[in-house]
Amino acid sequence: MGAELAIVVAAESACDPPKLTRVPRGPRARLQTAPPAVQAAGQRAKASRSRPVSQVLPEPLFTTLGPAVAISTCWRRLRESNPGSRFCRPLPYHLAKSPSPAGNCTRGTPGLPAGRRSSHNRARPRHEQGEVEPMADETATGPVLARSIGAVTVLTLNRPDSLNAIDHALAKELQSRLGQVGQDRQCRCLVLVGSGRGFCSGQALPASTEELPEDIEGLIRDRYVPVVTGIRNLMIPVLAAVNGVATGAGFSLALAADIRVASEAAWFSCGFAKIGLVPDAGATYFLPRFLGLPRSIQLALSGERISAEAAQQLGLVAQVYPPESFEQDYLRFAQELASGPTAAFGRTKQALCASLESTLDQQLEREAQLQQASCRTDDFREGIRAFNERRPPQFRGR
Repeated sequence: MGAELAIVVAAESACDPPKLTRVPRGPRARLQTAPPAVQAAGQRAKASRSRPVSQVLPEPLFTTLGPAVAISTCWRRLRESNPGSRFCRPLPYHLAKSPSPAGNCTRGTPGLPAGRRSSHNRARPRHEQGEVEPMADETATGPVLARSIGAVTVLTLNRPDSLNAIDHALAKELQSRLGQVGQDRQCRCLVLVGSGRGFCSGQALPASTEELPEDIEGLIRDRYVPVVTGIRNLMIPVLAAVNGVATGAGFSLALAADIRVASEAAWFSCGFAKIGLVPDAGATYFLPRFLGLPRSIQLALSGERISAEAAQQLGLVAQVYPPESFEQDYLRFAQELASGPTAAFGRTKQALCASLESTLDQQLEREAQLQQASCRTDDFREGIRAFNERRPPQFRGR
């Protein structure tokens, strides 16, 4: 009940609902004018503070609702009847969240629907403890799962039995999801991750070459080209969270992202040479630009397996995290990106990618044009205000 307040319930008759009166305690406490029944109840509560709450609250209310819900109900009624009182402070977390009474209760805490637990038995959400809360799935099934928290969207490749190998259904679903992300103005960072032990093991291979389609060229154009261009054309940061194996087209998918982070358990391989194929899905474009031509040729021809630590040394991976905290770490990384000036991030991506095919004069002209557009944004105005006020900026991506 607390050391400062006692909730006293008085009933003027057996038929009337209980009425609540606040009785202050402490050295300055004064029992002001109140009905005799309330004064007597207050004296009894003061004389025996150690009594169980079930002896202070009316028996029907206590036994029907349970202690936590009964106290919460009384407190809320008291606050409603005394909205301006300085003594009406918020309840502790585990009581403030107690649900209202409900009928038809057959199991669990009295006063709660069947199958529900009293909220005082639940752990406090991790985001209220200063931690990153894992996002809940919006769709529980399908080849690609979409989930979100704040301004971060996570797309999870969901074929764990095959290490998330890419088949027709997964490719089409991923294309659709990327299109939705591009239209979502609330999304300010995209994360690609795999379910289970792998990130992506590449193309789903048939049992024999006889099951392959005749038009392999059309298959690549239909499955991989829209995915890679969809990732590269997004105007928000794209983070590949490589939780396990990334080989073949899965390696290419990770390279298409703007930034890569990896679990210590992850590894990479170009892999195509192992089955007599040519790297595709953009690998021959990204590797020379990231690593230079000699190193790229060596990796492509050997199919060498690259650990997460070695990938970080090569510059392919920005951060390597322990497997046990990998989800928390990559979500925190993504949230930091999402809190930045994402409109400027998109223009920065444009300028950097175009520089690979531009002369210096062309690039200087492009920078001037993009800077002109950036100076008209709300984020730029907020950045100037925050700089002058010596505080962290609060960007909105606009």
